[in-house]
Amino acid sequence: MAFEGMDVAAVQGISKQLANQATAIGTVISTVDSIVGNAGSVWQGPDVSKFVADWHSHKSALTSAQTAITHLSQKAMQNANTQDATSKTY
Repeated sequence: MAFEGMDVAAVQGISKQLANQATAIGTVISTVDSIVGNAGSVWQGPDVSKFVADWHSHKSALTSAQTAITHLSQKAMQNANTQDATSKTY
């Protein structure tokens, strides 16, 4: 007989893992922001401006990824909680 349904604890674990990864992306964003922000103290000229602008483009993509992963985490937790509540009614 095939398994059907949800292992609530496992999906809650997936949610927590996703939340941890979203946090890790936030840490990367903050760290790189600091590094790039300091570039102007050791680098002068138009190239540094392009370098910083490039980072802001990449930062936007990383922020979008972080938001998407956070939403996945929340959705997984919502589904697990809904399944848990439904299962308790039986």
